[in-house]
Amino acid sequence: METRLAALIGAQPHLSTAQDELTALTTLVSSISDQSNGQFAQFHDLSISTSSALSALAELSTALGIQGTKSGAFASPPPAVMAEILRAWQAEDLRSTDAPSTFAFVAAAVNKHWRSVALSTSCIWTRVVLNFASAGSKRLHEHFKSRSTSQQNILHAPPAAYRETIPPELLLQLLTSSAHIDLRFRHAARYAINFDESILALLQADLPLLESIEIHAPYPHNPIPSGTYILTSAPRLRHLGVGYLPLAAFDLNTLRGVTAFSSQRGLSDADCVELSSKWSGLTSLTLDTASKHTEKKLLILPALTSLRCSGPAVIMSFQSEDHFSRLRTLDIPFTPAVLSVLSSLLFTSLQELTLCESSYPGGRSQSAQTLFLSLTDAIPNLRIVRLHAFVTFPTTLPVLFDAWKSDFFPKLEKLVFERCTLDVTVTNSVIRFLQRRRGLDVAVLSGANPTSERFPPWLDTRLRQLARRLTVDSAPPDEPPLVSI
Repeated sequence: METRLAALIGAQPHLSTAQDELTALTTLVSSISDQSNGQFAQFHDLSISTSSALSALAELSTALGIQGTKSGAFASPPPAVMAEILRAWQAEDLRSTDAPSTFAFVAAAVNKHWRSVALSTSCIWTRVVLNFASAGSKRLHEHFKSRSTSQQNILHAPPAAYRETIPPELLLQLLTSSAHIDLRFRHAARYAINFDESILALLQADLPLLESIEIHAPYPHNPIPSGTYILTSAPRLRHLGVGYLPLAAFDLNTLRGVTAFSSQRGLSDADCVELSSKWSGLTSLTLDTASKHTEKKLLILPALTSLRCSGPAVIMSFQSEDHFSRLRTLDIPFTPAVLSVLSSLLFTSLQELTLCESSYPGGRSQSAQTLFLSLTDAIPNLRIVRLHAFVTFPTTLPVLFDAWKSDFFPKLEKLVFERCTLDVTVTNSVIRFLQRRRGLDVAVLSGANPTSERFPPWLDTRLRQLARRLTVDSAPPDEPPLVSI
């Protein structure tokens, strides 16, 4: 007892210091939130966390009989503790993509101690948002480059015309030190891209650290001259998103390590041959395509585990189960055209199916529900059904669940509603379904409208009685919508 009391007494100074620091941090975050609406979402969660920690410290201090410290005192915790606070702040900052990263500068401006720790914590200077419109952007990006030292950067380029406000030499330094790059361009109909003067031309350089890149190139403009290849020297590249850029802009022989590929442009017959022969190790494929299916269009990707597509042409390109023998997750629009193609193939490895609401009129017809439920034999090992963004047509889900018999998809374990409108009619249809299929997990992931995207609260008790487990959470950032053909 005496040993424990001595330990508590010895901890009192540290508790007081931590209490002062957390008070200052909470005040700082709150002040910044008031001054900058753009930073509010970024600081909100951190403010809540520090306030909770402060309350806990206050209760502990009271229990130990600690008297309040001087009003306005601003303690400085050890550098290691401060660095952890800044790393937590950095985690919140990474949720933003286009907003300029300013928190590191704010932290460095608090006092000398904070500045010293901020400048020596290089990881908080790694998220760089390019600003081609600002005359002072060169100096800003030089700060990020020098302070991130040997850390790998996360580089974002919001939609903007390329301008000489950032010298190519500095841009190249930022690109070559980045592990993750996200490039966005304005629509080509109004802002044509001159390849020789654009940031795309710099992607011909050696990019030794690059692991993933998303190029949101506009349609239908192809800014890359014929015979020119980009990303030919990116040995670590694993995730490649090309937007509307054609596959001809890349030399697949130099990108053998790519395991995840996404495109919004239709694949030609020759493209399918290229993918199958040179990227046979591809594990994730996303194709938002309007290309037509032909008998010569054939995909053989035996390592593929995840497929996201917008139409039947891609699925028809897999002409045998051996061509996709490891496929575990499939993301498709809820339309008769796509669902009818699934019934002609056997997906024994498929365990998770995501159905997305489509604006195509056939998606709200009863034939779509009938076709889906008839896939029981084609997808015998299905364990998770994910319903995504069913918000426009209120009768689709009730019709589906009322027709879902207890013996359909016998191995089903979980239903996920992601960004769906869940009104009373939908909820009651789910309740009736769960009465027939007891023991399922039910998850609700809501987005921007949590009120309409969650079950009515007065039905929550009944749902919990029927579901094995009911969870409610926030949905991750949405991917670009599939465009059905």
